[in-house]
Amino acid sequence: MLFGEESSSGISSVEILSAGDIFPSQRIIDGGFQTNGGRDFSYSYQSIKPIIEKADIATAWFGGPIAEEGSTNFSGYPRYNNPPEYPLAAKDAGFDILLHTNHLFDQGLDGFLRTIRFFKKMNLPYLGIYETEEESKTVFILEKNNIKIAFLSYLYGVNEEAPRKDWMVNLIDLKKIKNDIEQSKQKGADFTIVFFHWGTEYQRYPDKEQRKAAKKIASFGADLIVGSHPHVIQPAEMLETTNSSGQTNKVFIIYSMGNFLSSQRNRYSDCGLLLRYQIEKNAGKTYLKSIGYIPTWVMWHNNEKTGQWKAVILPIKETLDLLKTKKELFLTKEDAQNIKTAWDDTTEHLDNPGIPFLHE
Repeated sequence: MLFGEESSSGISSVEILSAGDIFPSQRIIDGGFQTNGGRDFSYSYQSIKPIIEKADIATAWFGGPIAEEGSTNFSGYPRYNNPPEYPLAAKDAGFDILLHTNHLFDQGLDGFLRTIRFFKKMNLPYLGIYETEEESKTVFILEKNNIKIAFLSYLYGVNEEAPRKDWMVNLIDLKKIKNDIEQSKQKGADFTIVFFHWGTEYQRYPDKEQRKAAKKIASFGADLIVGSHPHVIQPAEMLETTNSSGQTNKVFIIYSMGNFLSSQRNRYSDCGLLLRYQIEKNAGKTYLKSIGYIPTWVMWHNNEKTGQWKAVILPIKETLDLLKTKKELFLTKEDAQNIKTAWDDTTEHLDNPGIPFLHE
């Protein structure tokens, strides 16, 4: 049910923020090294953290395994090996749930298992990968403000193969997805969100396989679908479905969220967004009450003293407003033009008369 009616009492609501891909690079990794020998990546989130922290729940895709304890053999693309402080910075910024990506086996099976255990120790859900077969049979449901929300994460495939069991990774398997959605409802989920890491890289529109799968998943009973992986933003739409009882329903989908934090600097891949949506429960019915988005852009700042480059995620509208008052002087003229271009590209690509987006 979409945009339900309010009543005078008994209403519960949850606000969720979802971001796209968080990936390291060698430049981002090097930028986190401190003069005292420590590592800190919190600077990347300093401008966006106040927005993330306000949400009841925040999600993002996190790319690559965590390096072995005591190791300094960190790396970016093509075979990621993350410093442990890198995901810690995302958690500190306010992210509550991280989602799996195609780089899970970049450091083999040992790296895969080490990553699962690392996130368990952090008490930070990392969805879509499993240490035991028993775990793989469960669905993740989080209750907040008296609303039970199922978060399901699936992946098109992995870049590096390693000896593994089929149950270790949630791949895009329509039969499994249908079963997981049904299990979510059986376990009392009021609302089910399905996350996909899918699509063709650098393509600004979804391919046929994405569209076909999305319609199927919507018909299975997903209440909202969020995608990522192409490194660029892809459009959003409302999918109309009819269930076996003949009831028509509309399901929101955004096919790709773009890059939230990465080193990619080309037009369309240097930006992303935070999807902000409110889920409301009223008189036993749960529905998507409102949805909006916050365009973001990654700025690179060079520390002249250390020679380090640091990536900082900026909320575009706030930054453009500051530019009007000339308070955001750390941006170069080229930066100012690029961030304005990112705003225009994002809003022109996403705004849709069929979706009542709240602009922020």
